[in-house]
Amino acid sequence: MGFLQSLLNAVTGTDQPRAPQSALSRGRMKRVSGSTVRELDLPPKPAVYRIVEKASAKPKYVGQTDNLRRRMGQHRAAGTLNLKRDAVEYAEAQGGATKDDLCHTEVKHIKKHQPPGNSYRGGNGRR
Repeated sequence: MGFLQSLLNAVTGTDQPRAPQSALSRGRMKRVSGSTVRELDLPPKPAVYRIVEKASAKPKYVGQTDNLRRRMGQHRAAGTLNLKRDAVEYAEAQGGATKDDLCHTEVKHIKKHQPPGNSYRGGNGRR
C-alpha cells in the first residue's frame, strides 16, 4: 500500500483499500489511423488502447499507458504498430483514475478480446 493510500485511509478512518474501478468512461473507444504517429494526433495522456487490424478490426494488442502519444511511438519503433495495416483505438482515462484502475481495465479488455500480441493475459506482467 502506498503512502498516499495510507494517508487517505487515516483521514477517512478506513483501512479498506479501494477496489479497482474502470478507468474509462462508458462508450466506444476512438479509432484513428494515419501514415505517421504524428498524424494520429494522439493526446499525451493516460489511456487504455488497442492496436487493431484495419481489414478485420480484430485487436492485435491491448495496453495501457501514462502517455498515449509516446507509447504509440514506442510501438511504431518496435515494429508492433504498422500504420499501413493497423489502426489505434483508445479511450482516455477518467480524471481521478489510478494506475491500478488502468491496469484493471486493461486486464478486462485482454480477457474480452484475447489479442495475440499480449504475452501476459493479465496485463503488463508487472502487477
